[in-house]
This record gives sequence, structure tokens and C-alpha cells, in this order.
Amino acid sequence: MPKDWRDRLDAQAKHDLKDITKKTITYKQAYKASDNPAMSQIWIALVEISRSLKNLEKRIESMEKLHFKDRKKSDILKDLENW
Repeated sequence: MPKDWRDRLDAQAKHDLKDITKKTITYKQAYKASDNPAMSQIWIALVEISRSLKNLEKRIESMEKLHFKDRKKSDILKDLENW
């Protein structure tokens, strides 16, 4: 069994984990001051993921508004059926 559990991850998972870990470094002083720094870093990673999701939702919403603006209801329904 590998010493490092990350050795069992596929390449994409390793890459994603590295990216989210880099994003938490901004808050290093905060999670290092915690009684449980590892768990605090996980919570911060969740906050970063949540922010990313919210930003994507906002972008999708604005794209939908642009796409559906000034369109007939029948055209929108056709688009939804095709989707």
C-alpha cells in the first residue's frame, strides 16, 4: 500500500486536488491557527468550490438571459425540447 494516498488517484484527480489546494493557500494563516488545520483547510476548499459554482451559475444565468431575450415562447420551447 502506498504511503501517500494520492498515489492511488488518477492523473486528473491529482491535478484537480493540486489546483484546489493552491487556492486554499491564500488562507494559510487562518487554517494554521486552527486547532485542526487539515480540517480547516478542507472547509476552506469547500468555500472555494462553492464560490466557483456560484460564479458558474451566474454566468449561465446571464447567458440564458441573453439567449432567451426577445425570443418567442415557441422558439424557446423548441430549444428546450432539443436540449
